[in-house]
Amino acid sequence: MLATIKPAHSLVAALLQDIAQPELLLDGYASPHTFQLRPGDADKISRADIVVWVGPTMETALRNILARGERRGQLVIRLMDDAESAAAERHDDHGEDRHDHDEDRHGKDDDDGHGDDHDHHDEHRDGHDEDRHGHDDDHGEHHDEHHDDADGDAHTHLHEDPHRWLDPVLAAADMERVAAAIGAKHPELQTRLDRNLRRLQKRLGRLDRDIRARLAGRAVIPALAYHDAWGYFQSRYGIKLHGIMNPGAHGQPTARRLHALGEAVKTKQTRCMLIEPQFKPRYIAPFVREHGLDTVTLDPLGAELGRGPDLYFQLMRAVADGLGRCR
Repeated sequence: MLATIKPAHSLVAALLQDIAQPELLLDGYASPHTFQLRPGDADKISRADIVVWVGPTMETALRNILARGERRGQLVIRLMDDAESAAAERHDDHGEDRHDHDEDRHGKDDDDGHGDDHDHHDEHRDGHDEDRHGHDDDHGEHHDEHHDDADGDAHTHLHEDPHRWLDPVLAAADMERVAAAIGAKHPELQTRLDRNLRRLQKRLGRLDRDIRARLAGRAVIPALAYHDAWGYFQSRYGIKLHGIMNPGAHGQPTARRLHALGEAVKTKQTRCMLIEPQFKPRYIAPFVREHGLDTVTLDPLGAELGRGPDLYFQLMRAVADGLGRCR
């Protein structure tokens, strides 16, 4: 079994605890938006009987190879459904559609099961070696004039980004679907899958309550995000950012947009720039210096965290704590 990115791998590893150890496709500072498949990656995918991925908007290089695998009988489990994927693709192409989500039905008041994982997060180092999938995000000005204003609300298109795992309530629902799909393929595992699922959902419930407590009273975070990766997290916890620098994951904002963002930063008294270690565009540092912003590294993929069942919980608490530092 294979999971494509570290947060999904962490959740699946918890689901399969004492059953199997899933493999991880993308490690380190690889960006699933832009990585290129190498022969070893393709072999790893083709050998897996089950693959869990977010969807074609996140792991763009996997569309064709996973479609071929499904035709050969490989079980491919996609976390984003068709409507979400379509919305995210339109948004990444600078569309303006919006899609809502039904609230998940899972309750989270039962605290039995595994104990809470320890709080653990490291400050990301200022520099790091280039990952073999890493990239400089300065490859051309791909933009649309609709995004040259600096209205934060206009660029926080909740649920149109593919970072679905940043909502632990949806993560609980997703792991229920994964458990059902694996159980249908391997019925002999169903009892153990159900046991692990109950434990994981209880732990995710505690995580959800913990994050709410950490962000209590923080309706607005005076920060500008590098790109629109935080819609699910914002929607779940009722917080807003001041704006988004680069609405998509590719290209770079125009000079006109950067000027408008600078004026908005002054007006709103923005204090922080949220950056991600997977992206190192050259235009961020001058903008931060010019406007006197603090930088806060938030990593939605957990690049510096050790893989395994605890990674997801460490990652989510690190995001909440990072946002809490911006005041």
